Amino acid sequence: MELYALQRVWFQKQRKNLMDLMTQLPRARPRKEQADREIDENLKRAFEKVASEPVPDRFTDLLKQLKEKEAKSRAQQSGEHTSND
Repeated sequence: MELYALQRVWFQKQRKNLMDLMTQLPRARPRKEQADREIDENLKRAFEKVASEPVPDRFTDLLKQLKEKEAKSRAQQSGEHTSND
């Protein structure tokens, strides 16, 4: 009977250790410095390429329309303030 109890305790400890291992987050493997440098260079190159592209005419037109609406809105608001005074 005592042997059975010892086996049961051992089994429970093993089960707990296994469950602990299964619930732990996987550890990130360290990357090599060379890989980090290559990733950095590629990201910079991609960003510079996109940043150097011209803004499409459609966006500049939309920005112009927005500025015109804001100017009209401000003019109307200032006109209302002067007429109310």
